[in-house]
Amino acid sequence: HIASRMGNADVLDVLIMARASIDVQDGKGRGPLLDAVTFRYNRVAQTLISNGASILDMHDVDMSHENQASFSVTLRSPSSYVPSKTKDSLMKYLWLPQNRAMVDAVAYGLAKAPWQLTLLAAADIINFIDADGSSPNVILTSLFQRIETSDLRHWDQSLKIREERTMMYVQVNRHKLSYRLESNVVEGPDLADLQRLYKTKDSPFNPPNEHIEHFLNALLPQTCAPGSRKAFTNVATFKCRMSGIHNNFGLMMCIALHRYNQLFKTMACQALVDHWWHHHWVMVGSFLRNSLQIANIILYSLIIILLRFANVEAPSGAFFAISWVIFVFWAWDVLWH
Repeated sequence: HIASRMGNADVLDVLIMARASIDVQDGKGRGPLLDAVTFRYNRVAQTLISNGASILDMHDVDMSHENQASFSVTLRSPSSYVPSKTKDSLMKYLWLPQNRAMVDAVAYGLAKAPWQLTLLAAADIINFIDADGSSPNVILTSLFQRIETSDLRHWDQSLKIREERTMMYVQVNRHKLSYRLESNVVEGPDLADLQRLYKTKDSPFNPPNEHIEHFLNALLPQTCAPGSRKAFTNVATFKCRMSGIHNNFGLMMCIALHRYNQLFKTMACQALVDHWWHHHWVMVGSFLRNSLQIANIILYSLIIILLRFANVEAPSGAFFAISWVIFVFWAWDVLWH
């Protein structure tokens, strides 16, 4: 406790080597990690997290009135360091602009204790990915756990992994094309082999799990493009430590669009988008919205033709009614958008 509060990382290393407990608390219930984060001792915080200190202790950091005001301004600013979509963050104090060095230290600490990522909210993961500029792949690498191919051959283990609905993707090989551009080619396990392996048991590939089957089929690409000579082989498969990642579209897109990330630029990312697109009525809504815009164009054109070319003396009430219909459609379109 004293070593953490004084920021003496060397003494802390000696104590940890001597197997000193890192879960001790003072009379106010404060732990060593809370002290390290409060006083901004980056190396101490990294060491504590690397050795298993609970990351959730940081959400109890007392924010001064000045810091609270700074944080509220940060959330309102469109060009801020903290995206507004992170309102559900468990560690708001960590994302203050002056804590960027601490963010990097915590990220490296979590790289050695990646299981703690399961304790965080999606908003915290988004903040790590956005904020981790000096070590952009630390959290991304820690967020995914490699699954050995042998684990997928055991029915119980494979079913558990699938029922957790975690993101599973396959390793990407980069290929040079003739016009000097790089293409990301996905290689994955053959789904037909898994179907044959589990055909005699209650399989997720059979009803009533048709929606899950569609999602998993898209998530594990199995066929080559027409005319392609590339043979698909079994390579590394990973799963996200945060369950249900495909249900958090913001987090998935944040990972996919990260400038340093090449992991999600695969067919698996497109499978997630396709799943979200079909299951949230986005395609139907897009069709209805386009139809509404076409109706607006037709009504506008009709009025222009009647007034300019047809020389029709229509009652003012008719044009008034049509104008109100157009206005309602326009307002609906704006609110929908």
